Amino acid sequence: MDQSNPIEHLRNLNFRRKYLESCLSGSDSENPVIQRQFEAINDEITSSELAEPFASQVSNLPTNAVTFWTFDEAPNTFQALTHCNGDEDWIAYVPPAIAAHDRWTNKVLNLIDDRKNIDYEVFEVLLPNGGKLFRGAH
Repeated sequence: MDQSNPIEHLRNLNFRRKYLESCLSGSDSENPVIQRQFEAINDEITSSELAEPFASQVSNLPTNAVTFWTFDEAPNTFQALTHCNGDEDWIAYVPPAIAAHDRWTNKVLNLIDDRKNIDYEVFEVLLPNGGKLFRGAH
């Protein structure tokens, strides 16, 4: 792992993760090579090496509630992980206890989702602690 910029490394891993996830939801859903790559990326994201730089960012956040910020008010590290060329609207942190359950994550997304607007994107970032960040951008 490139220790010089763990934020950029985590961003890159999450972009690769999103690409592989889209492959697995399409025609490559049974492809064992893509499944192994996806699992390897998840393992690298949640590795203890990568967790250390982000531990302080989540240590003061609730463990049983979702936290929302406007993009500009979110912690700088979270902004760096989710920036989108200035079109960002908000960031939500979903702690591991909630993020571990797709049912709850989907409920959170339904509350904040504005995909009815065709130019709107919700981007997900898996964090080393198992929590997730969601960023909405227009």
